[in-house]
Amino acid sequence: MEDTLTRYYGHHSSKVEKPIRPCLALDFENANREMLCDKVCDQAYKLKQMKGEDLEGLNVEELEQLEKKLKAGLSLVIKTKDEGTWNEINKLQREEAQLIKENKQLKQEIADGDDFTSREIGGHELGVG
Repeated sequence: MEDTLTRYYGHHSSKVEKPIRPCLALDFENANREMLCDKVCDQAYKLKQMKGEDLEGLNVEELEQLEKKLKAGLSLVIKTKDEGTWNEINKLQREEAQLIKENKQLKQEIADGDDFTSREIGGHELGVG
């Protein structure tokens, strides 16, 4: 019985004494989190520079690269704006053509003879003229 108790306590005491090692997945997540935080900070700094803030530490070459990026971005904005403007112009031209067509049809109806003297509106005869 004493042997059994010694083995029992010896077996459990060795488990308790072993240091608990953190999970490898947790280590990986922490490393990944740190990397992502660094990327966010870097991108936030670049965004500030694109807004014209925090430019003091940049040399001439870095400023020229920033200027090149801003020009490329601005040209895309202008292109997108121009496309939107042309789309709106085309839409208005189509609407104009439709209104002209409807106007011609109405003029033709008038010219074809009724002259609105005995036009039926809502089931009632309306005499105009």
